[in-house]
Order: sequence, then C-alpha cells, then structure tokens
Amino acid sequence: PEHIRAAYAKFLAEQYEEHQPATTNERDFLEQYAFNRFQLSRARAMMSEAWEKLAANAGDETLEKQYQKLNRHIKALERSAKYALAELRTF
Repeated sequence: PEHIRAAYAKFLAEQYEEHQPATTNERDFLEQYAFNRFQLSRARAMMSEAWEKLAANAGDETLEKQYQKLNRHIKALERSAKYALAELRTF
C-alpha cells in the first residue's frame, strides 16, 4: 500500500542522512539494514496483535503456530539487520 511505501521511503531517507553511505557497497548494506529494520517495526506490531489474540484464545493451536512463525521471522530480521549494520560499519 502507498502509505507503507511512503513510510519506508521516509525511514530510508533518515537512514541515508544518519549513515551517509559513500560507496555502492555502503549503500547496499544500508538499504539491507533499513529494509530489515522497517520490516521489524511492522512485524513487532503484528506480534503484539498476535499475542493479544493468543491470550484471548489460550490453547488455540493455529494461533500458537502463527505466533511462533512470526517470532522466528522477527529473529531472522534481527540477525539480518545486525549483519548488514556490521558490514556497513566495516567500510
């Protein structure tokens, strides 16, 4: 949706301003970092909603599986963002 694209464009511009990448490699890792951080913020909001649903429907296996899947996705985004930031800092 357009509002998400606009929010990401704003976030990416802020990251460019903060990190000021000078090379293609720096830009690539910055964009990987920014994308993962943006996705993390959205996934964490979804995780909060999933937690509320799970709390209201304790024992629902489908909700439990969705929650666990979302948790794994968040962990992967965190690892990817951490890697990209570390790589960006090496340049």
